[in-house]
Amino acid sequence: MPGEDKVLISSNDSRLRLYDLKDHSLTCKYKGCANSSSQIRASFNHDGRFIICGSEDHFCYMWKTYHDFSKFSSGLRRDRSDYFERFKVGQARSEER
Repeated sequence: MPGEDKVLISSNDSRLRLYDLKDHSLTCKYKGCANSSSQIRASFNHDGRFIICGSEDHFCYMWKTYHDFSKFSSGLRRDRSDYFERFKVGQARSEER
């Protein structure tokens, strides 16, 4: 994320993990996408407010990186984000000439 010492890691267990490089702690785990056999890259948008990632289920997923936790119940875990938006991605067509 811009201005922060963090690293975003995608893995084949359908999770994205954000780690703090200063103390090697897990900042947040992002769930929702489906990646079991492919390594699909995730990245931040230009100002670090969102993470975007493709998925094997033909959707593109987006998560917020910052939340106002005062709006949620006290039982919410701050190290997990199950809240995402997604949109269907079409398959590119090739034309032979």
